[in-house]
Order: sequence, then structure tokens, then C-alpha cells
Amino acid sequence: MPKDNRKGKAAVLTDGEYSKIRRQIRTEKYRLLLDLAWFTGERWGALVQLKVSDVYDRSGRPKEDIIFPAIIRKHRPDGTAETTQIPVHQTLFESLERYKPQTDSEWLFPSRCGTKPITWKNAYNILMRASRGI
Repeated sequence: MPKDNRKGKAAVLTDGEYSKIRRQIRTEKYRLLLDLAWFTGERWGALVQLKVSDVYDRSGRPKEDIIFPAIIRKHRPDGTAETTQIPVHQTLFESLERYKPQTDSEWLFPSRCGTKPITWKNAYNILMRASRGI
């Protein structure tokens, strides 16, 4: 049973559903965001706070591992969190190669002003629009 008003279990997407949703997303930026969620299993709050340096090396090539710093990860009840590195799947690597981060922002997914990342709510709304009817 999918979640309803924060109750129940989250639905798990099939490969086909993921592909359908991905085709509905118009920009490479948000396709990459969905790909990162799919291949890393990380939550939206951490994904939108990724910095370019967490994902790309100094020459602009995707790293072999994505670094999720403790500061952006969900904290335990005692207030601690751990930095984690997740290996990049070949399909995700190809998505990272296609995406060209803004050079004037430190954020992988910058807001319009570029001085801060997009909000998780913005990312969530993009996903919800893309998943209608699936």
C-alpha cells in the first residue's frame, strides 16, 4: 500500500516506471537528479545539497565514487551522521558526463540565483509532475 498522508509504506518503482518517469522530465538537470536518486538510494534532501566537487573532479570529469558528506545526510537521534561514498554505476556515469554543471555555482543543482541549492520541495514537485499518470 503506497503512503497516504505520511502513513503506510513507500511504493517501490519498477524499472519500467522509472524509465517512464525519466522520459517525462524535460531537463538534463532533473533527469540527473532522478538518476542519482535511483542509483544511490539517497534521499532528496541530501541529493539537492550535493556540491559539484562531491561528484566531479577538478578537470570536470565524473568521479568514480560520489561523496555524500555527513553534514547533508540524515542524522541519527543522537545527532551524528557519517560521510559515505557510493560507487558510480556506468549508466549514472554516462548521465553525469552529459550534465554540465554551472561553472559559477558550487552547487550541483543550483537555484536560479546560483548562491544556494534548489529545495527538496522543488525537486519533489518536478518528480510528482513527471510521475502523473504512471
